[in-house]
Amino acid sequence: MKIRISRDRLEEGVESVRATREAVGKDFDLMVDLNQMWRMSGDIEPALELAKVHRLAAQLAELDV
Repeated sequence: MKIRISRDRLEEGVESVRATREAVGKDFDLMVDLNQMWRMSGDIEPALELAKVHRLAAQLAELDV
């Protein structure tokens, strides 16, 4: 199962992944899509800082993503 996480709602996204992991157990494959959402021309929001992405990846790894 793939879960999309919004770049401006990371904590909520991680909690959704945590709740899903608890519901489906360790034997179910979970993936997270953090493509920072579709970027349209004119989108001037900055991309996430690399350090923040690394922290998020570590949190997700703890959830066996």
